[in-house]
Amino acid sequence: MNPVSRTRTVAEAVFTWLAQVGADPRDDEDTRLRKALLLLISVLILPISLIWGTLYLAFGAAGG
Repeated sequence: MNPVSRTRTVAEAVFTWLAQVGADPRDDEDTRLRKALLLLISVLILPISLIWGTLYLAFGAAGG
């Protein structure tokens, strides 16, 4: 298995696992998809917000 396939397989497994977090077996398909989308967007935004916060503090903008 080449590194690209392995990385893709791991990423798919992680995204599948994340999509199932908070899923309720009683949810209909639309609700399940909405929950999965909300969670995946939140997880994808997290690193960007950490970089933004670090840069904000590094350039002294918080000190006023």
